[in-house]
Amino acid sequence: EVKAGDLMMGEIVERFQNGNYKIRATKRVPYKGGAPRMMTLVGVVKGSDISEDDTIAAGKLYEYRIEAAR
Repeated sequence: EVKAGDLMMGEIVERFQNGNYKIRATKRVPYKGGAPRMMTLVGVVKGSDISEDDTIAAGKLYEYRIEAAR
């Protein structure tokens, strides 16, 4: 279960010429009381939406995809 306010550690995968970045973040989350699953998020963010402490609000992501793997 992922809760509001949970943080994910991520990395910049690609920088586009227009100043946007493609990012990828992964987190292990418990799933329905069973074995944890890896959740991966890949998305695009504007360079100006990255805060001074290198965080990004989820609402600032676009063209994103979330995948869960066992």
